[in-house]
Amino acid sequence: MRLASERPLYKDEREHHLLSCLVRRAFNPKCEWDRKNQGRLLALAMLPEEKGSLQFDVDPSLWEGDSTEAIQASTLAIETDSEDATAYGMRSMVFLVVDRLDEAIADATRAIELYPRYAFAYCTRAKAYNLLERYDEAIVDATRAIELEPQGAFAYCVRANTYDCVGMCRAAVTDATRAIELNPEYAYAFAIRADARATAGNYDEAIVDATRAIELNHKLHPAYGTRAECNRLTGKYDEAIDDATRAIELHPKDTVSYSIRADALQMIGRLDGATSDRQIAALLLEHKPRQG
Repeated sequence: MRLASERPLYKDEREHHLLSCLVRRAFNPKCEWDRKNQGRLLALAMLPEEKGSLQFDVDPSLWEGDSTEAIQASTLAIETDSEDATAYGMRSMVFLVVDRLDEAIADATRAIELYPRYAFAYCTRAKAYNLLERYDEAIVDATRAIELEPQGAFAYCVRANTYDCVGMCRAAVTDATRAIELNPEYAYAFAIRADARATAGNYDEAIVDATRAIELNHKLHPAYGTRAECNRLTGKYDEAIDDATRAIELHPKDTVSYSIRADALQMIGRLDGATSDRQIAALLLEHKPRQG
């Protein structure tokens, strides 16, 4: 078995050019990285040998590319070399952000089989487990990613998010804070810490973190949702409605934000709007696809 670090990146320059062009068109992540990496597969930059200072924030709100083209590009890389761990890692990431979670887990698992020290694949699989509510497995994978790459902010974020989901607010805040220390402009980490602080009842601190997340990434819908809930719970109903509306605009299937807006609308006497939002939330929950 060949590890990614033990073989040439590409068989020839033509293959390199074809794959890099496909990937650059398919991906448009909002992060800074060196020009020297622009001709490489995105996931390849996540390997410890190649990563440098890149921090990658996996969140559907950052997706601006063509998911079909991205999957085709990574599949082409796999067909070119079926033992290319980085291609499986990249396709796993695409499947994650387009909510094809079982496929994300399968590709991440294959990437780990090919490259057992592939921290990013552990992170991707952990996030997929999290979304499927397989929290114990998510914590195990995120912890392994941290062991492999202690300076990787994404792994701390995934574990923080999972701790938050199981009510371990203090641990969630600790991990999110560590991610922020590693990358002070990591919007996803501020959003996770905001939610954990809100869950713990620290609404003012949560609003500060959510606001910072929005400043760093105005499309990060969970931050708007968290701030909306904090505003609702502190009696700032107009602000709650505005934030929940923005969260819904960014993520129309966000049932939680519909419920938050419904409660805020009811508090200011807009009962028809509240009823409508609750009906929409119920319909979305009824038709939510089940995976796993």
